[in-house]
Amino acid sequence: FAIFDNENTALSWDDTVEWCNLLGLHHVPVLWEGIWYEKTIRRLGQELNLTAQEGLVVRVRGKIRANAWTHLVGKWVRKGHVQTDEHWTKTWIPNKLR
Repeated sequence: FAIFDNENTALSWDDTVEWCNLLGLHHVPVLWEGIWYEKTIRRLGQELNLTAQEGLVVRVRGKIRANAWTHLVGKWVRKGHVQTDEHWTKTWIPNKLR
């Protein structure tokens, strides 16, 4: 749901999709595009297939500076979505693209 540039800013959604297409990457499925309506987002959350879907992410379409991330991006995940004893942050490896 985000690709960051070298200035620690998430690209706009359109630019993220474009880069995914250029690099042959799959981006997260888009469940809703449009003006924020809490009722719509709540309905989408209730309609998720929780055996196949982890949750959902909402974000603005524009660029997102890292210091504004918590105000412009939200994520909801189903209870018990982590299926391992070890959290991913203990074993993750940063990419070497820079």
